[in-house]
Amino acid sequence: MFPVYGYQGADATAQRLKDSSSTVAFNAVFIGSIVIAAFLAFLSRTSRFGAGMLVGAGLLTAAQFISDTTDFLRSGTDGSATYYSPGPGYWWGITSCALCLASAVLALIALRRCGALRIRATRVGIFWAITGMVLAIGWLIGTWMPWQKTTLTSTVADATKTVTLSECCSLSDMPGQFLAEAALAFVLLIAVALIGACISSAATASGAILGSAFCAGASIVPGLMNKAPSIADVASAWDTVTEDQLRQAQAATALHHLPGLWLTAASVWA
Repeated sequence: MFPVYGYQGADATAQRLKDSSSTVAFNAVFIGSIVIAAFLAFLSRTSRFGAGMLVGAGLLTAAQFISDTTDFLRSGTDGSATYYSPGPGYWWGITSCALCLASAVLALIALRRCGALRIRATRVGIFWAITGMVLAIGWLIGTWMPWQKTTLTSTVADATKTVTLSECCSLSDMPGQFLAEAALAFVLLIAVALIGACISSAATASGAILGSAFCAGASIVPGLMNKAPSIADVASAWDTVTEDQLRQAQAATALHHLPGLWLTAASVWA
């Protein structure tokens, strides 16, 4: 959170994860799920549940990290607007991701040795497997759809006009690395749902599903925290209008949460 994560843009501005409230919220949920899982795994009464959470959350770190990694791989030349250069925080993030994946693998090995991963096909298991697949598909569809829309309302000559400033952020409009991230996360969510519905240990299955849900839903929290830009921000982005002109027109901005956000949230939290 605190070391320089990377240098971005033509002037190579230092970027830190702590500088963005939405990024802090994302990491709080993401890291919090790993910490809770590790704590529960060390307690004898909740060891299987905690180990399951480590598996679910640890595996999802691979999908979550693809986007940032490929941003640097797609970097433009030094001095260009698309320039990215990794900082110490980025390399620590790579290390942390590897440690999370390693913990997931070790938890899988431990669960297998204690017999918590025995397959037990039942009618109830089939029901939960189908439910998990439907929810995973709902998460993918919701992620594909736009999540929020920013509008500007102004009044000129007693006529009120509303225009859309931006509509963000449909997965269909994003670079390829986000598609790869979503595809891998979708496959992992399906795998966790199917395996969790069929193994004999209910505690392990519950932990794995909860851990993966926490990580898959981490991006929803920043989406709910986002706020509409100020009039000053709009004026600075437009060269044809000033802040005083916007205020004289009684301009006001608003942020609207779209169905894509609610569908994603419902699919995860269900």
